[in-house]
Amino acid sequence: MLHIIGLGTKKGELTQDALAALRGAGAVYVRTATHPSAESLREAEIPFESLDGLYASSRNYDTFVTKAVRLIRAKAKGGDVCYCADGGTFEDRVACVLAGEKGAEVFPGVSKSAAAAAKAGIAGSYTAVSATETDA
Repeated sequence: MLHIIGLGTKKGELTQDALAALRGAGAVYVRTATHPSAESLREAEIPFESLDGLYASSRNYDTFVTKAVRLIRAKAKGGDVCYCADGGTFEDRVACVLAGEKGAEVFPGVSKSAAAAAKAGIAGSYTAVSATETDA
């Protein structure tokens, strides 16, 4: 089974359900180990592999997304796998693609845009758009 987990924006935002999925997984992959949210995994003593090297070796972000999706899909064929994104899952293109997989389970997490809006004191509705999704 494939679990897609949003780690949140900082240490301590990992949900109990996501933590249970992580503890039961045969393999855990994080988009980046450099984000503060990865500290939640370290604190819980959950071993993981970072995709930082894959990102660094990719020509551009689209290439990284393609390679990461291919890697996680292949690993998920062999058993329970977690893919973890910093922030919320739907702010991460790899997570968005993987969420469409049959039987995938999503643990959304605290989004970066929601955390930024709260910090800025924005009440009410707002629209957040990723810079990677714009033409500018």
